[in-house]
Amino acid sequence: MKKTIWGLLFSFVLCLSGGESYFEESYQNKVDRNALEQEIKEALAKASSALPDTEHFVKQTRTADYLFADCLEKRLELMKRLIRYIRAEQNRKQQPEGVLYASHGARELIQFLEYFQLEKERFSVSKQKPLLFSVDRFGAKGDGVSDNTQAFQRALDEIRKRKGAPAVLKIPKGKYRFKTLNPRGLPVDTVMRHQSTCYPTTFRPSHLLIRNLKNLTIEGEADTELLFDHSTYVDGIALWGCDNVMVRNLILDFTNTPFTQGTILKSDFGKNEVILRVDEGHLPLIGPSHFRNFLKGTMLYSADGKQLIHEAGIFHPSEIQDLGGRRYRYRLTGPAATKERFRLLTPGRKMLLMARYNGHANAFLSTRSRFVTADHVSAYSSPCGGFTDIVGYGASYIDCKLIPRPGSGNLSASNADGFTSAHSVIGLYMKRCEISQIGDDGLCTYNKVAQITSISADRRQLTYQYRERIYPGARVAILDSVTGKVKAEALCIAEKNNTATFSEPLPAGIRTQENLYEDCLTDNDTLLYFPTISKKRVLNDLLICLSRSNIGSIVSDSHFHMHRGDAVHLESPNSLVENTRIDNIGVFGISVTGRNLYIEPMAPHNVILRNNRISHCFIPIFSSYSHETGGVRHPVLRDLLVENNFCGASRSGRPPEFNNVGHLILRGMNVKPRIVHCSDVMLDGRKIQ
Repeated sequence: MKKTIWGLLFSFVLCLSGGESYFEESYQNKVDRNALEQEIKEALAKASSALPDTEHFVKQTRTADYLFADCLEKRLELMKRLIRYIRAEQNRKQQPEGVLYASHGARELIQFLEYFQLEKERFSVSKQKPLLFSVDRFGAKGDGVSDNTQAFQRALDEIRKRKGAPAVLKIPKGKYRFKTLNPRGLPVDTVMRHQSTCYPTTFRPSHLLIRNLKNLTIEGEADTELLFDHSTYVDGIALWGCDNVMVRNLILDFTNTPFTQGTILKSDFGKNEVILRVDEGHLPLIGPSHFRNFLKGTMLYSADGKQLIHEAGIFHPSEIQDLGGRRYRYRLTGPAATKERFRLLTPGRKMLLMARYNGHANAFLSTRSRFVTADHVSAYSSPCGGFTDIVGYGASYIDCKLIPRPGSGNLSASNADGFTSAHSVIGLYMKRCEISQIGDDGLCTYNKVAQITSISADRRQLTYQYRERIYPGARVAILDSVTGKVKAEALCIAEKNNTATFSEPLPAGIRTQENLYEDCLTDNDTLLYFPTISKKRVLNDLLICLSRSNIGSIVSDSHFHMHRGDAVHLESPNSLVENTRIDNIGVFGISVTGRNLYIEPMAPHNVILRNNRISHCFIPIFSSYSHETGGVRHPVLRDLLVENNFCGASRSGRPPEFNNVGHLILRGMNVKPRIVHCSDVMLDGRKIQ
């Protein structure tokens, strides 16, 4: 009976059988299908040979109570599903498109096999007896007053002399202040090939710098706190060039909170002005640099600070006047500054002014590192991101929290994203974490594209604007900036100073003009505050690294609540979100997307969403591959399994929405979804046409 009712409810569904291709026709005509078929065959053969031993290894870690056994099991599940995906795409009627998708999967399969081999090596290291150190032997004092920056560095320098021998650095119970900074510009080791061209030196200062260390655990006693004095473009903990380093049992906080908050005393709707009494312990919003950045805006809360009022959107302070007595007059502008939304700024309500300081720093940063773990680490404030892994490999976050300090009355824990995995080969593993009251996405996985600025006469070299540079051996794609389609793929054989050399000439017709795009703000009812790309300009074509796409990203048994942005924003293939609670979120509960809002188009495939509970978001679940210069109608996202998720009431009244998915499997949905520009849709075992 249930299936019959569901069939009637799907009368509005638009499914495309095949539709447009993700790949430009001119590119498909040049594809060497035989070479791709051989590449796929070899990858599948390697997987078939390695799978029995890999399954045995994963079982072994489970019986040994290995910390990462759960992570290994889930990535093994994703790898097996990837094998099925490759074979299905290989046998599709639409060719050579299917073989192109399958070849992408085959390269990711090789990356999974390499990952499990590295995990075997790490497992053997975990059995070795470590050397023991304690920071108090090097002059550290947990008295809440003394500066511990140099004492901690002396301890880490001593451990570095052991050249990777397993070690544990103990931090006795206390409050450890960090008043001075480790400078930028220090050399960073290359741990893996994909990191070779990125960040050869540290690019910003930090309080606790963990650099070029291997097989180390840094462990605090219960309630040990690290307190950082600077939040202007300075990281709290920063790991650079590290391999198999764990940080556990710590509380992180900044002594000068990187945001301003207070109570609205008066609103002037005619002048778009509010008078704010800044709370004790918070400095006022100061400096003209604040007014030039659209990301620095407001968040509105109820009078008791327990409810985030998403409907107010974001206002951007443009003028400030000191009225004395901790009272300040702010003039507010921006896309949310409509009469209806301004009337929500009623006296008595609490207002947060994000990013009082200028800079994109983090509470916990790892970059150019492999197998970094944060275990039972709580961050109570952060200048920009909470826990961030950039150009990394297999970062893990277990029982971590990014929340305001309990009992402090603070309205925010982070000015921007909570957890981020960016430009990594293997994505993050996130288990039993909590994220609340932050300025943007709870979790974001992405691989930014680069603007192509010039191309050589022989079309074998191009220059691009990209800090996370590609590397020799990387496979890249050229994306058409108007259609969002792939117009070429190529193998990078050399890279220097943002100039890449390829094994074969690139096609003619790549847009390379410089500075042909501009950011602007629009008032969009669906996405209240996202910047968009001006439709009046032609964009450069885009370069994306297919070899560094955060595969194997996992979110499990976590809780996202009361924050802006998306709870989970996935742009990574071969990913899993399960058993997670999501409530009171600004935009999407879970977003599986290649949206080009921040110049980050990636087309995920082999993604599982299961057993999640989602409520009070703008839209509970959303998938799309949309381009700012025009809608994309082809099913770019591939093989999405959505199973036994409970979707409660949404603030927009809209159900889960799936766009641009090829092979969409829906099971156990409690509400009817909206499906647009999809193909091969299965609902509870029945194909929907």
